[in-house]
Amino acid sequence: MQLKPYTKLLSESWQEFSKDFQNYLTIAVVASVGLLYAIVIDFANLNNGMIHELISAALYIVFAFMALLAVLIKVNEKSKQLTAQESLTEAKASFGKVFSTYLVALILIILGFIAFIIPGIILSVMFSFVIPVALFEAKYGMTAIHQSRYYVKDYWWHIFGRFLFIGLIVAIPLSLLQGLLNPVIGTQNATYLSDFIGLLLLPLVVIYNYNLYQDLKTIKGQNHNSTLQADSGVQGSPTAEHSSSASESGHQAPEIHNNN
Repeated sequence: MQLKPYTKLLSESWQEFSKDFQNYLTIAVVASVGLLYAIVIDFANLNNGMIHELISAALYIVFAFMALLAVLIKVNEKSKQLTAQESLTEAKASFGKVFSTYLVALILIILGFIAFIIPGIILSVMFSFVIPVALFEAKYGMTAIHQSRYYVKDYWWHIFGRFLFIGLIVAIPLSLLQGLLNPVIGTQNATYLSDFIGLLLLPLVVIYNYNLYQDLKTIKGQNHNSTLQADSGVQGSPTAEHSSSASESGHQAPEIHNNN
């Protein structure tokens, strides 16, 4: 079976994003806490040491990851129409186990990039569904990594192409905007603004990833069921039963001779 086309994935993701834009935007603002801290420190001329950079990085990692989980939870439970606050509360409860699983995958990906760039890219795609697997299937550590690999198996290039597609859809307009704003408001300010808008689009990218994950789950589930049905059909066929009975009784199944 084939994955959903690029444009259909994007269309469905945008429809979900725009349908509850206010709540998704609130979650996106939470994701930008680390960036907003860096902007305030920069404008207050307090960025004179490593401490503020470390604080900004820590805030970015924690709040961006929590926002990512909140978006996944919200889109997964769309029938409940969760508010941003409710989604963030559920994300907070799941943060520890999911984040630790993500760290394991991230370390393996970094090792892949250190060894050579190509293995890092391969592992990045193979482990791209570790977070939803941990969050929704309660599989953690290497179990989640193996499950993500199972989903990606036989579809690596298709998934890579879809990630590249959404990446370009977001990155190209932001790069053009930053290039236009550089001479107007300065390079640093243009970078801050571009990064902030990028974080506001985080829910759209996460929803896109979620839809791709669900598409793969459906395909893999159908393939698995088809295999089981095929095996069951062979085992339950009259020929198989007759052969089995003949073997058990110590006689071979009768041969069919062609008299012609």
